[in-house]
Amino acid sequence: AFKNNVGRRFADMLLDLLNSSNSLPVLVMVVSIMGKWLLAGGQAPLTTSECSALLLGLTRFDFERLSEVDARYLSDQICCFVLMAYGYDRSIIENHPFGVHRHQSVSTIHDSLPNDGLIRQEAFQKLFMACLLSANQQIRTLSIAIFGMRPSDCILVHGELSKMAIERGCRANDSIDVVGIPCREPGDILRQLLESDFECIGGRLWTTVMLDVLLATSNHQGGVGARASGAV
Repeated sequence: AFKNNVGRRFADMLLDLLNSSNSLPVLVMVVSIMGKWLLAGGQAPLTTSECSALLLGLTRFDFERLSEVDARYLSDQICCFVLMAYGYDRSIIENHPFGVHRHQSVSTIHDSLPNDGLIRQEAFQKLFMACLLSANQQIRTLSIAIFGMRPSDCILVHGELSKMAIERGCRANDSIDVVGIPCREPGDILRQLLESDFECIGGRLWTTVMLDVLLATSNHQGGVGARASGAV
């Protein structure tokens, strides 16, 4: 570990590349290094303040300087880092399309435990909101489910989505999507959305997130019940 001036200079170099480079391979490498160190927490060769600087750097990245294809690729990579903090493991979800319980195979999911310390950071939550607008269906589905169900464990979220999918007749080769989250009223979801920070979405149509999340998480079973007379 080099938690000293060398580490600070290296973190500054990563941030400089993130803020100035237009090369997708360079940016992918930089984001990969940043993601690994941020996920490592106290095991990273950087101080807490340096890790916070890297996280803020990701939240302020300007995607408009990249082409649409490159911006989408890099955005998906950052979203995967965000979901990994929630315990996302692509191999688990691919091998268990309809869920896996943590107590069933501890060895299989040992490396996919959530990073609660990282998740609780304000800057990280800004990054998470950008995942709700991802063009990648799997990323968007898992992110909306995490937002609506409010757990910090992506594997448990995947299991709950799988349970709902099975109840609706899905099979192993079907794609799982959010189709209404039990025990959450649209008013609760809307309040949660209005209290969220959309800074990372920037100039994009962040209002799309509001509508998409409300439609995805609301139960479509004959209308929305008002909490009190005259409520909207």
